[in-house]
Amino acid sequence: TELAEEYKVSEMPTGWIACSERLPSKEEYLKDDGRFIVTDGNRCYQSVFDIYSQVFRTSVFGAFGSYRYEKDKCVLAWQHLPAPYAEGE
Repeated sequence: TELAEEYKVSEMPTGWIACSERLPSKEEYLKDDGRFIVTDGNRCYQSVFDIYSQVFRTSVFGAFGSYRYEKDKCVLAWQHLPAPYAEGE
């Protein structure tokens, strides 16, 4: 979308990692079963990272749809899932 194109990843809040800078490592992938918070410049949502598609240098964020993995080509940046809620925080 037009807004996403104007949105500069370098101006994003701390914690975001631009996909153009780097993708999650194997260790980061294993930490939360491949789940990350991603943004397309308009919205933030959870997505699944496919570590195995890195070998083929393709779009690697997506979701499992009806019987198959659907790639999300709109992801500009990603970050780790937040820490789980702990009572008393």
